[in-house]
Amino acid sequence: MLGIKTFEEKEKLADYDKFAEDYNSLREYAAILEDKVFKFDEVCQNQAMEIILLKNELAKRKMQAK
Repeated sequence: MLGIKTFEEKEKLADYDKFAEDYNSLREYAAILEDKVFKFDEVCQNQAMEIILLKNELAKRKMQAK
């Protein structure tokens, strides 16, 4: 075919380009989400640690009150 593309071939190439573009967009979005999930996990761990420290403090006060 010496570089001459049929309409169907052009459609397929356009579809492949669209798939590649969508794939790259999804990959970038997945990386952003992964980063946000990591940050959220870090915040949750920090809050859990604060709760544990507060719980320990309350337990100490309770023991001292006895």
